[in-house]
Amino acid sequence: MSAPFSVVLEPSWVRAVVEEPWDVARAVAARFSSDVATIERQPIRAIAGGRSFASNDGPAPFHTDSQLHRGRPAHLQVLFCVRPATSGGTSLVADTHTLLDEVAHTDPALHDALFRTPRSFPFVFGDFVASTVAAVERDLFFTHSPRANDPIGAEVARHLERIPLTRIDLRQGEVLIVDNHRCLHGRTAFGDRTRELQRLLIWLTEPPAVDEERRARALREGHAPRRTGVAPAIAAIPPEHRRALVEEMRRGVAPGFLAAEHQMPEAFLYVFRDEYTAPCPGPRSSV
Repeated sequence: MSAPFSVVLEPSWVRAVVEEPWDVARAVAARFSSDVATIERQPIRAIAGGRSFASNDGPAPFHTDSQLHRGRPAHLQVLFCVRPATSGGTSLVADTHTLLDEVAHTDPALHDALFRTPRSFPFVFGDFVASTVAAVERDLFFTHSPRANDPIGAEVARHLERIPLTRIDLRQGEVLIVDNHRCLHGRTAFGDRTRELQRLLIWLTEPPAVDEERRARALREGHAPRRTGVAPAIAAIPPEHRRALVEEMRRGVAPGFLAAEHQMPEAFLYVFRDEYTAPCPGPRSSV
């Protein structure tokens, strides 16, 4: 995938992603000549009383999926279309390379701040502090929270209105693969609750090619993500319980479901996952 996103027709992936998420993830990762480090699966469908973007039918503003695994967000955000909405629900994608070029040309001070200024990013899965453009080893990524209410976040939103956006109406059996380190994504509202997608976040063992000049600057001037707000109560949770929760996540159980079932902040689960190392499951089928 030379472009930062693509749409492919892969109905076998859509059918298999719930039961065999690792096999599907490996099939996606093969397009990048990589294997899979870890995954996270989330159903995307509107339910009565749903408040998150994953569970309601409202619009989703531009954001990155910035759940962290060992200091970095997922390389790929992949949407599998089980059933499209009868109207609306259009996926929106914005390339941050285009955004950074536009900001560099029109507002050099903001461009510098995107690399240099640490910000607090509020996310439902846990807050962290980082520069907007950050690098960890070979990875370079842009972070944007839909809940950001600071001046830099407001300026990023303003500049997003100035750059070209891509609108994608997924059809049944289609899969949208997005470079989550480079692109922002969102969606329009939709008028019914028939729309159903599955989202798979994939951390690769070999990251896609990055802009080396920007990565060097981010390593030199930027601030890698640092989690905040993780309560001391986390230490009281036994190691065997932590491992069991991580194994559930690795099997494809949504973190939000686990957090609600076990009555703990979702942010705890990501701390547990960073602590836990286990071999990736072997392939079970030829997806």
